[in-house]
Amino acid sequence: MKLAIVSHSGGLDSTTVMGYVLENGYVVQPINFDYGQQNIIEIQAQTNFINYFQGKHGKDKVLDSIKLDFNSIVSPLQNIIDSFRKNGFNNQHLDEANLKHYFPNRNILFVSIAGVFAETLAYFKNLKEVTVYIGIHKHTTY
Repeated sequence: MKLAIVSHSGGLDSTTVMGYVLENGYVVQPINFDYGQQNIIEIQAQTNFINYFQGKHGKDKVLDSIKLDFNSIVSPLQNIIDSFRKNGFNNQHLDEANLKHYFPNRNILFVSIAGVFAETLAYFKNLKEVTVYIGIHKHTTY
């Protein structure tokens, strides 16, 4: 079995990655991170996309999403993040609407946690490898 851990937000980038991985023969374990993001449309869409892919490929190919709540970790940092958005961040590709959703280095956090799942699932399922996939927008600054 080829297993892929996909950090899946419900947005365009990670949903495209999930479709690509499925078309390339992987079993997908989606992981979704709730970090208090204001864009709740993606959180709601994530469930819809998982249901769609499970209907198309089967629940044996698209496992139920692991939903991780990071609110207690992010909440104490919220004032710092808000200040960073207002004063310390300069990305010409983000307009005001997208800037309010920006979370510094979130994908690095997500891929690190996905790596934990990949390593432990490889061990417990006796797999030689588990691949981590993450969809990142081309205007990501790191």
